[in-house]
This record gives sequence, structure tokens and C-alpha cells, in this order.
Amino acid sequence: MNTKLLMTTSSVFMGLIGIALSFMPNEVLETFGQEPNEILTLTLQLTGSLYFGFAMTNWMAKAAIIGGIYSRPLSI
Repeated sequence: MNTKLLMTTSSVFMGLIGIALSFMPNEVLETFGQEPNEILTLTLQLTGSLYFGFAMTNWMAKAAIIGGIYSRPLSI
């Protein structure tokens, strides 16, 4: 599979999930049948920011050759 296509699709998918978790954590909790509280809301917002950060990393590194000396941290 083409790594550029894989990195692009994973960055779009994780970006959408990250934005949804960051800005709509109560709605996501209600979708899964959980009662929203402060701890779960904060946890989902932090997880959303983590997903969005990974999405930005994948988007920026989609053209880089994975496995070279400069892209080794991306492959780990």
C-alpha cells in the first residue's frame, strides 16, 4: 500500500476524531450511553488533543521517506 495514502487517510480520520473529542466530549459520552461528568469530559478532551497532534504529525510526515535517519522517530 502507498504510504502517502495511508498517512493521509489516518491523519484525516484521527483529525476528525480529535476535533470531535476536543469540542464535543459530552455528546460523544451520551452517544455511548455514559453520563457526562468532569473526569470523563476532561479525559476525552485530552485524548482528542492527543489524536489531533498525531494527525498533524502524520499530515506533515506524509511525504517523508519512513525509515531514514530523519524519519526514524516517526516510525517508532
